[in-house]
Amino acid sequence: YGDWENNDVFTADQSHVRLTGNTQLITGTSVTTFHDLSLETTNALKTQTVDAIVNHLLALHDCELATQDYRMTVTNPVNASISRSNGFVSSTGPGRLVRATNSTNNYLFPMGWNDNGNILYRPLEIKPSVNDAQSFEARMAFGDASNEGYDVNTKAANVSTVNTKFFHYVKQVGSTAPSDLSIYYDQLRDS
Repeated sequence: YGDWENNDVFTADQSHVRLTGNTQLITGTSVTTFHDLSLETTNALKTQTVDAIVNHLLALHDCELATQDYRMTVTNPVNASISRSNGFVSSTGPGRLVRATNSTNNYLFPMGWNDNGNILYRPLEIKPSVNDAQSFEARMAFGDASNEGYDVNTKAANVSTVNTKFFHYVKQVGSTAPSDLSIYYDQLRDS
């Protein structure tokens, strides 16, 4: 029910860590490598103050995982290694959700943002074209991309407008093979 604080070495083995409080931290001076990490309690907020790794299953359930400026890395390349009901991952600055892949399946990146109680869930799906081991980093940034150095006025001639409410940052690591990227949005709320 309290914060997860790791200031030394934690050996996960086949353990299942359940965070069941309303507001909890994943914190400490050392990066924790979890086997299974389950974020529980509806509408709860779990916040990282350090990088973390999940080797098997990350279960978001109905929680927000706020990575802030840190990374949550899921090393299990099975596309079902992240599960959720209504949960999502939010990030700021260099914060990211990182997923390992090794198949041509669709990999869900359940990205979102809590804007003063209004949840903006805008997931990504990435489908690699090869079975190579690689990873993808993603973040949904809330706000105008120009504020982070990506000039929205610089665009292709066939693009009439650019959404200034949010944008996605996606980076491929370990391969240059093409992948299909799907970004989901709400046409009524995002226009």
